[in-house]
Amino acid sequence: MKKKISVLLAILMLITIIPTAFADGAKEMKAVKSSQKITLDKEAVEVAAYNIAGSNYLKLRDVAAIMSGKKKQFNIDYNAERKLIVVETGKPYTKLESDLKPIKEASAKAILSEKAIILNGDDEDIDTAFINETNYVKLRDIAKIANFYVGYDEPTQTVILKSDEAYLDNDD
Repeated sequence: MKKKISVLLAILMLITIIPTAFADGAKEMKAVKSSQKITLDKEAVEVAAYNIAGSNYLKLRDVAAIMSGKKKQFNIDYNAERKLIVVETGKPYTKLESDLKPIKEASAKAILSEKAIILNGDDEDIDTAFINETNYVKLRDIAKIANFYVGYDEPTQTVILKSDEAYLDNDD
């Protein structure tokens, strides 16, 4: 009898804990390693990405690394006091050893949520996907933050990034 009560209590605890784990608006989804071709200024770039519900998610630092030295470059830092990522547009980024590493898993669990960042001194909220202990951001959102062009060439199925053109708010 004591065993049955213990099992019932454990189940009851799980039932009450699980819904609160996502009470902050986080949502769990499947992330699939993307094989999407990406070009930057007409040159192919190798940057790891996950596809979640039809959108490409990349590491903010990876995009900063490929954009470094370009017109729309941006720097990534961390505000330890506020525990927030800091993005400064127009500033060079120093590549880290951990940047631009390939994704090993074909699929993973992604926890989608909204995170605060500091963008050019102002607080902003961005949508993120937490995958394997790392935050990923939708490519179009990164383009909007850093104000660079992102488009898609349907015939070649290639994502096109342009470092000398501004972000266009469109849904193609």
